[in-house]
Amino acid sequence: MSQVESQHFVQLIDQGQLAHAYLFTGPNQQAKHDLVQAILQKLVCPTAQDQGGPACGHCQSCQRIEADQFADVYYLQPDGQNLKVDQIRSLKEWLTKSPLEADFKMAVIEQADTMNASAANALLTFLEEPTADVYLILFAQEADRLLATIRSRVQTIHLAQVDSQDQIQAMVDQGFDQGHAQIIQALGGDAVQRWTLRYQVAEFDTWIKLLNQFYRLLVGGNPQAFVMIQSQLKAFLSGADALDALDYLAVINHAAVVQLTTGAQSDQVIQSYFIYELLQKQTCQLSTLLAIQEAILLAKQRLAANVSPQLVFEGLVVSLVK
Repeated sequence: MSQVESQHFVQLIDQGQLAHAYLFTGPNQQAKHDLVQAILQKLVCPTAQDQGGPACGHCQSCQRIEADQFADVYYLQPDGQNLKVDQIRSLKEWLTKSPLEADFKMAVIEQADTMNASAANALLTFLEEPTADVYLILFAQEADRLLATIRSRVQTIHLAQVDSQDQIQAMVDQGFDQGHAQIIQALGGDAVQRWTLRYQVAEFDTWIKLLNQFYRLLVGGNPQAFVMIQSQLKAFLSGADALDALDYLAVINHAAVVQLTTGAQSDQVIQSYFIYELLQKQTCQLSTLLAIQEAILLAKQRLAANVSPQLVFEGLVVSLVK
């Protein structure tokens, strides 16, 4: 989050012009969360209320917001691959109740572009008749992934991506393994937010090593890839993890294509976690890598259509292992 966006909202609140609904776009998930936190702190900080300007960041109210202990904010994330209508209905019910700590309530809908049609229409009815002292903030990668009717009822703020190396260093400073941080940044989008919230070194390392092994089996056309899904990978394919797994496979497959066709090893993620000896020790044809690339794309489409992750990965293997 830049100081420009933060100051913009400080001025809006000081002038009593904060809108009831915003859409934050762009790939920088952390910046979106930081901006929500700055808005909340500005709304509740006694110093900011009395004197104007930004929140102090040090009072009890500011500290509780920074620690995610503020009762009058609701963060909504997809249930599986999509935000569902029942989730939006539950959110609307929560918004109708009186606030507990402040004189307002705020809802943050993450990955708002994953709403199915029913969920989007349910949200639209709320946007059409906004409630006083209720603020709604939507997160999405791009504005055009949302219904035009929703876009027309929110104010869009685009948060530009910061330098990836700066982001990687920031993650390392927070305790991330350097290689893990590189991978998470390569996955991009909402994966950065998901793994930032739940990151554990051992869990992530196991996940990556299993996917590397699975990819080697795919490249070699080894039917053990099918067995591996049921025996080892299944536990790591719940919810959004399946999409992250496909994205990681796409990243290393792309790097393998580059390595095979140009000899370049420029991708830091692959330097850290993919063994290039794969291309030296086993016969690997460009046609195989291109087939894997196409199969991964199809698998992502099936996952978006709510096919179970295990079936998606089994279909991926069946399409490649003869």
